[in-house]
Amino acid sequence: MKLGSYAAPLIHCMLRAIVLLGFALLIVQLKRTGELGLFVTPRIEQAVKLSALGLIAAGVHQTFMFLRMLTNRSQPIDNHCECGHDHHHDHHDQHHHDHDHDHTPSPARSVLLYGLFLLLLAIGFLMPHKPLDSDLNGKLGTTVHSHVKGE
Repeated sequence: MKLGSYAAPLIHCMLRAIVLLGFALLIVQLKRTGELGLFVTPRIEQAVKLSALGLIAAGVHQTFMFLRMLTNRSQPIDNHCECGHDHHHDHHDQHHHDHDHDHTPSPARSVLLYGLFLLLLAIGFLMPHKPLDSDLNGKLGTTVHSHVKGE
């Protein structure tokens, strides 16, 4: 098979790994710097920290899927579908695989979705994290309580 038939699934797998691991690292970074309280309430902070473990596990899984797809180019690409069904059946067995899922999302849709997630990650890592100041609070008509230590 040609590399062209593998390029899109490889890129999707790689981007999923980057996004998942990126959000996990962002949570870890925010916890390490004490800024996680700027984004979540203390009641759910523990759940958010635990979700980082799930994100890491999913990101590592996507990384291994990417590496497996990269090294096993002789295998048909549909073997990497995670729906649990064999896609290499003849038309007589069509009734055994009666759910539908799109393996080839449009490039524009993919760019938009991955772009949004990557933009959020860039904002999370690159923008300064600080509580809303009192001037902005007054303009918004809200009261914001900071959960950062010492404030």
